Amino acid sequence: YAEIRFAPQLHTAKGMSMEEAVEAVLEGRKQGMKANPSIKIGIITCMRRIQEVCVAQTNEKIDEYMIREFITKGDVRLDQEFIDIMVKELTGYTKGIFRKLAERGINIRTTPITFVGGGAVLMKRYAGIDQKNVSYVEDVKANAIGYETLASLYLSAQRKKEA
Repeated sequence: YAEIRFAPQLHTAKGMSMEEAVEAVLEGRKQGMKANPSIKIGIITCMRRIQEVCVAQTNEKIDEYMIREFITKGDVRLDQEFIDIMVKELTGYTKGIFRKLAERGINIRTTPITFVGGGAVLMKRYAGIDQKNVSYVEDVKANAIGYETLASLYLSAQRKKEA
């Protein structure tokens, strides 16, 4: 799973417009997803895994709302048995993300890494990674705001092409 974060205005020094910078990033994203289709890790996968383990170990499911509350707030009214399952699965899930990054040749100790949105909350709380090169933007609306900005720039570029 990857989030693209950049400032288009910083790519204009050699004559590229902000719209062209956005188009280039969108094309790169498309090529990257085509070249690496296996990078499909998401919070929904993690929540399903928690459900499966709860059923296997307790014969009961946890409501998805409770899992989300636990991820974002760290506290829910559940028996310790369920909390222990969630902590174990969330920790394994977040460490797995770092392992996949390392497997792809990304040095997780030196490469600047930024987690954004709800995923940032999850990674900060459960990955146990406290390094200067890793940052977290915990605003759960951050991804939507970023994509809205990208979409606006893209649409603006499209309108200019049509004019």
